[in-house]
Amino acid sequence: MLILQDGRMINEELIKEGLAKVIVYEPNKKYLNHYKELEDIAVTKEIGMWSNK
Repeated sequence: MLILQDGRMINEELIKEGLAKVIVYEPNKKYLNHYKELEDIAVTKEIGMWSNK
């Protein structure tokens, strides 16, 4: 996981912007539910790769 200087997680920011998809590699499931929620929001809002354009 990469942390930006302001404390934000790069993974989280990419998922929020629809620029990344949640993929889990066991045993790294610590943030799975949080990341899936962010992905669901991006899908619903049709952001980034989830856009219908």
